[in-house]
Amino acid sequence: MNTTTQTTSATSQIIWDAILGMRANSQAISRQRLMELTGLTYTKIDDHVSRWIEDGRLRRVVDGVYELVDPMPEPRTVMFSDTPDGMTVIEVGDQVLKVWPREAQIIAMRLRGNLVQYAQLQTQHDMGALLAEVMTQKRAMTDRVSDLERVAQQQAQEIRELRKSAQMSLIV
Repeated sequence: MNTTTQTTSATSQIIWDAILGMRANSQAISRQRLMELTGLTYTKIDDHVSRWIEDGRLRRVVDGVYELVDPMPEPRTVMFSDTPDGMTVIEVGDQVLKVWPREAQIIAMRLRGNLVQYAQLQTQHDMGALLAEVMTQKRAMTDRVSDLERVAQQQAQEIRELRKSAQMSLIV
């Protein structure tokens, strides 16, 4: 095996590990974020990602955003019940867990971190969408202002030319 193959293999593993890490943290897998996490160039990332898309390991959601093809299984049914003796019964699929109030509190404190993480990811997604919309509107407004400035300059030039010709007619 030559050095190029070893380097390509190492680079491939670095990118793939970053993708798996982002998925484990429920983050969007984007080429920008891959570049930030790995320190690799867009060219190297695109090369590997393109191969994985062709192999069916990744799917392109939109330009620069990807997802792993093997989706998470459908969530099982989750139910909570309170019993008269103060216990909480948690049913997840076929699993049943009976916990005392203090245990339920510990579980809730642990899951609070997951909720905060999900809320932050949702906020990040919403802000990204909002930013994209604002940038699109800004570009359209900038184009419109440029068009209006160009028309105003043309009209000013026409007015100057009309004034010159009117003054010339007075001289003659």
